[in-house]
Amino acid sequence: MAAVKPGDLIFSFRDTRIKAVGVALGLAQTADKPNFGAAGENWEKEGWLVPVEYTELNVEVRPKDFIEELRHHLPRRYAPLQANGNGNQGAYLVSISNGFASVLLKKIGKPASFFVDLTDAERQAKDDESQKGIEGRTDIGETQKRQLIQARRGQGIFRTNVRLNENKCRITEVADTRLLIASCEGSGGYPRSNRVG
Repeated sequence: MAAVKPGDLIFSFRDTRIKAVGVALGLAQTADKPNFGAAGENWEKEGWLVPVEYTELNVEVRPKDFIEELRHHLPRRYAPLQANGNGNQGAYLVSISNGFASVLLKKIGKPASFFVDLTDAERQAKDDESQKGIEGRTDIGETQKRQLIQARRGQGIFRTNVRLNENKCRITEVADTRLLIASCEGSGGYPRSNRVG
């Protein structure tokens, strides 16, 4: 997960089908483990969190149906699928080649640009650059540096949370996420309206 970069595509595979395509909105951050019930009892309490915005597919695709086209793109180690097209239950968030992704996107019927919000990716790149600038400052202490960095990360998390809870602008009713930004309006940073077009 630490290798994920803002703008990376993430294909969500469940019940033998790709049901959604996500875009990483930021770098991996340490976070407490969510409550999975009995699942993951032996996992550490702290792990990694990557903020991702998912777009559910209208037509789900089943990689097993076109495994012949995918097979030569499968890596020798840590493959997301077995050679017969069944999912690899021992793999989680594995890297795939551009060729593998191209076949999936062709079957989904959408180009990568359909899913990638370039505005957010560019904003995240600037955030990362700003973080490096904050870390290099000598005029403030470590506590202030941490606070500034956490505030910048919080903006990305806020954007992700808004997108999880809102599917269109409350004012204009525009639903195309490429045209929307998340904003916080009100005193003290508490949101009154979550998204504006």
